[in-house]
Amino acid sequence: MHEAFSDRSRRRTETVIFILVCAFYTVRTLATHSGTLIWDEARYLECAVNLSKGWLASDNNTDFVNGPGYPIVLWPFVTSGASLLWPRLINGVFIGLAALLLVRTLRPYAGDRWAAAISLLTAFHPNLVRLGPYIMTEPLTTFCVCAFAHTFAGALREPGCSWRRIAAASVSFAYLIMTRVIFGHVVLVMLAGALVAMPVFRRSRTALVRTALICACSFALCIPYLAYTRAHTGQTLCWSTNGGELLYWMTSHHPGENGHWFSYDDAITRPELAPNHKAFIERVNKLDVPAREAEFSKAAREHITSAPRAVAFNWVCNVCRLVFGFPRSFMPEEVAAVPVIVFNAPLLMLMTLAVVLFGRRPSSVPPEIVILLGMALVYLGGSSLVSGLPRYFFIITPLLWLFTAASLAGNLRVTLVTRTDAGDPKSETPRG
Repeated sequence: MHEAFSDRSRRRTETVIFILVCAFYTVRTLATHSGTLIWDEARYLECAVNLSKGWLASDNNTDFVNGPGYPIVLWPFVTSGASLLWPRLINGVFIGLAALLLVRTLRPYAGDRWAAAISLLTAFHPNLVRLGPYIMTEPLTTFCVCAFAHTFAGALREPGCSWRRIAAASVSFAYLIMTRVIFGHVVLVMLAGALVAMPVFRRSRTALVRTALICACSFALCIPYLAYTRAHTGQTLCWSTNGGELLYWMTSHHPGENGHWFSYDDAITRPELAPNHKAFIERVNKLDVPAREAEFSKAAREHITSAPRAVAFNWVCNVCRLVFGFPRSFMPEEVAAVPVIVFNAPLLMLMTLAVVLFGRRPSSVPPEIVILLGMALVYLGGSSLVSGLPRYFFIITPLLWLFTAASLAGNLRVTLVTRTDAGDPKSETPRG
């Protein structure tokens, strides 16, 4: 009876969280909706229109800034001529499902309270609250990250080899890559890392074998996309065609610059940037996409070799921007950075403690959680080399919270002690 009541209670908690999150983002979307496109909305809608015509890039446009994952979701809306309100409303469902999956993933490792609290912290993170009502990839990406964490942890935790779970993890990882193509580099690093680690960490060999299998299957599912990009760009393993541009801005170290990204229009029109960038930007914009990328990459290498210390300083600034949203070149800092700091700073402090505890007792954290942490760190390492934004950091925080909660739950026990006098304990009641 106790187990049945516990299961009912857990299902009730999951239902409440899902409805609460969906309701919040529905109300927020309705309150902020307009017919004006902002940020990257126009690009995603254009990609969806292209897909509806049977192509993602044409001979006249070989620019692969993002994968087809999110445009596929938008496809039915653009083909039916639906209002922009509908693709914006569906974000609440993605965020609600992400919170639901995060509860279920965390529960075996950290308990019900940790699971519920962290899922709500994720669902109501300031970056997600800000971007949730718009046609942006963050809600879908967050869902994909949580779906992969859930299926991956289940596949590795299962005593026997569950092909159904391995297939689910592979599909969710592949769709995550197609939604945020930087994870294409992550899957290759994870695959290589798992193969190298197998003979070294023999106790975790089963987990590493399954990790390698999932990564290999995920990569295989992405081969049609890579074949498509190769046919249009001539480059092998071409996940996107704007890496050189991002690296160019991250390494640029003219006076007043600290690696912050600027648009082409900014580079040409802003008086602080035009003297140093206008001629170069106007020249490379006349080239085809592969040649443009080659020029950006060449300029970035020249930045690095000419002033490595300045580039290192830019990298430090970029890491700070990635996590907290500042500093930005030639721009006033936003008040919006304050709630981001309030949410991210405690995570980093708790994670530091979790890493210390894990270092003392490595066996206290299951191998699947450690591997997911490794995935998060590889992603963050790659993201630190391009122009960092807090929304890039946010999407991986579910994995950071997963490791932090698992490590703290496996190493710490908080007790409440009631005393009858100055020194004699009356009772001890475990709390957590």
